[in-house]
Amino acid sequence: MGVAERKERERRWRRRQIREAALEVFSRKGYQAATMEEIAAEAELSKGVLYYYFPSKEVLYRSLVLEFTSEFYRKAWLRVEGIRDFRSLISALLDFHIEYFSSRKRELRLVFLEHFLSGRDGDLNWEISSFRKPLEERLRALSPSPWIMELFWTYILGISAKMLQGKSISSIMQEAEAFKKMIKGEIQ
Repeated sequence: MGVAERKERERRWRRRQIREAALEVFSRKGYQAATMEEIAAEAELSKGVLYYYFPSKEVLYRSLVLEFTSEFYRKAWLRVEGIRDFRSLISALLDFHIEYFSSRKRELRLVFLEHFLSGRDGDLNWEISSFRKPLEERLRALSPSPWIMELFWTYILGISAKMLQGKSISSIMQEAEAFKKMIKGEIQ
């Protein structure tokens, strides 16, 4: 391996180190309370090194949110791309959401609490909506009614909040099964 390859590998490693530290600090303290100094300390780097890779806290935050939301929606799409029935699609998306975030609480806290509930950054929301667009289009095309889609997204927000509050995954999954039965018309 040449010097250039080694330096590039070190740059990638350092970026990952900074992003991991930022995820920890943002998810623990929130965007507003977090500082670049705390992120640098968590990463065990100087603040100057941090600013070399990310010129501001906002740039670092945006890169994390975009990374996690694009990964989530890409994986969600892969899970459901062949499904052509609305109720099966809703069921698969619900199961995926619970499964995906049950082991990613920091990411859920960052994206759910820090971004979606804060109502911040219209440009960032636009970028996120581009990741969600294939799912939205499929849901819209298969949905028997727009209110069912709204009910589904509201339910997703509710279970996200319960996951962050520490409710057990088995309890959340039981609730999700009841929701799926309601959507299928088995519960009146």
